[in-house]
Amino acid sequence: MQLFHIHLAGTQANFPKRIEVLNWGVNHEDEKINAVAISATGHALLSHGFHRSIGAENQGIGKPLKEYEPETWQDIYTYWQKIVDLLIDVAEKKPECRMNAKQEISSSIRSLFSNGQSKIISNAIQRIASLDNEIWPDAIGGLKMVLSYENPNSSDKEVIESLLDLLAPEDIKGKLKLTVIEPEWDYNPKNPNIDGNQIKAENFANEVIQNKIDLSPFLTDLLTGEQRQTFNFGAKLNTVENLEELIDKIISALAKIPENAQNPALLAGILSSSDRNFQRKIINKLIADEKLIKHVFYLIRLIVPDKSEILTLFSLVDSGKIGIEHFMGFQYGRALDQLTTHE
Repeated sequence: MQLFHIHLAGTQANFPKRIEVLNWGVNHEDEKINAVAISATGHALLSHGFHRSIGAENQGIGKPLKEYEPETWQDIYTYWQKIVDLLIDVAEKKPECRMNAKQEISSSIRSLFSNGQSKIISNAIQRIASLDNEIWPDAIGGLKMVLSYENPNSSDKEVIESLLDLLAPEDIKGKLKLTVIEPEWDYNPKNPNIDGNQIKAENFANEVIQNKIDLSPFLTDLLTGEQRQTFNFGAKLNTVENLEELIDKIISALAKIPENAQNPALLAGILSSSDRNFQRKIINKLIADEKLIKHVFYLIRLIVPDKSEILTLFSLVDSGKIGIEHFMGFQYGRALDQLTTHE
């Protein structure tokens, strides 16, 4: 991959020759060769971090080889433009390789913006985004990184804001994924104590309540695998209409998900902001369900349990319904602080 770097590539081949090789690779009938060539384009778009300790300068008694170095920055910009054009062509003509091409484009966003090549990346994002309705979180994250760390000029800021608007999902499923389930990690160095993603998730929960959006079609998504802001989202849903009906749907959907993929963060969030009687009622429903009983320890720990609820957990262990190792969760946080030393 080093052979495609703009500096310290360790080859005499100039940029046009490298483009020829990449063009051959991405258009080859072998998908493995396609993947390697697309990965190489990502190395071609790097702008820093180059190093090497030895090359092929001396071979036999021949004249030492001279590593190619671009003469001007424009040579590099032209190289980058052709590389990005190649990735756009791949995305447009080879749907099976589109995801890889999008990955290399999104990985180069910060580098290209920091080197004054916003037009190259803007054109690429617009053309590729028009190909399908898929969310492109890596591109959104890359653009936000530029805003946070590269101090772009006013013109580039306008370009970035326009691209973010273009990439923003319009459907509920897309908004849930990008705002609640898997938002890009968001850190603002100017306000490090403010969790921007949490605020967005809570605001979206308010939108769900106000617009009476039915979450039923999306419960499997909200209960499976990693959930970055789903707890905070759920904590704001305690005023939704027909809350108990929603809870029953959540429990039913959670039980249908394979055990190793279940994530009860949505349910935990809702319970965290509910009254004690409601909390106990829902926890009792989980105790009665063998597929969900393992989550009872987590949920009881979150609601600050009293002595009777702790004894309930011991009863579950004594009955053999769940292992005693689940008590290990209580070593985190201060869930038992309200109990007396004697208790």
